[in-house]
Amino acid sequence: MDYFPFLIIKMSTTTSTATSTTATCPRCGHEFFQLSNYKKHLMNVKMCPPYRSTISLDGERSQLFVPKAVICSCDDCGKGFSTKRGLTIHVAKHCKPLVVSDCVPDRTPLVDAVRPNDFGYENIEFIEKSTLIELVEKGRGGIMPLVKLIYMNPLHPENHNYFIKNASKDTGIVFSKNEWIPLSSTTITDKMVSFALMILKNTVFITQWTSTQKDECYLDFCKVRTHVFSRIKNEVRDLILLYQANRNRLVVPSLEADGETSSIHESPP
Repeated sequence: MDYFPFLIIKMSTTTSTATSTTATCPRCGHEFFQLSNYKKHLMNVKMCPPYRSTISLDGERSQLFVPKAVICSCDDCGKGFSTKRGLTIHVAKHCKPLVVSDCVPDRTPLVDAVRPNDFGYENIEFIEKSTLIELVEKGRGGIMPLVKLIYMNPLHPENHNYFIKNASKDTGIVFSKNEWIPLSSTTITDKMVSFALMILKNTVFITQWTSTQKDECYLDFCKVRTHVFSRIKNEVRDLILLYQANRNRLVVPSLEADGETSSIHESPP
């Protein structure tokens, strides 16, 4: 070994460097040999167990993440920058004029302020008789518009008595007996479609058709096959997710036509 003094010195240096610790997390005790990895650890709380702890990492973050001084700001949106080059790039590519509505956070709750009706006992008194007859004339094609008219009508928030949390996991909630209770999204859509189908069946008998036409239309609603019913339920689920994401952009059927209101209101099976 006397013939390789340089190799011995290099190996001892590497060993001493590898055993030295750059930083240690006061919360979980994990040791880091690079400061960049420790910064990533502090930025993501989920990487640091226990997730619920009385030990705060704010002091460590304040020492390592020092905010840069703002020397210039954008005249259009007011955003500050630490360098003039950053301001120039921002103005050329990313700047958007400040809008007053952007400063006010959207605090609209998931559930409307109006107390919703119990799920299965929705308000349909606003639906006109002429509208129901038009939907019956469409046959099975009137089921989907009627579901939209009842459950996804921004003019009647009392019927917003449902919420699908996660469609992929088949989870949702409905309002019943003064509280929100869990119910699968499949069951929610099933009851919606069944309720609309029941209303259309009852509407057949208040039309001015002949008895033969009424019987044929009624049997057509009764003979909805399973795969057709499942397809309609999937379409309702997708429409609910779209409606929950942005209610203001949803187009609902017009209710401006004059006519007699329908009195059909029965609980769905």
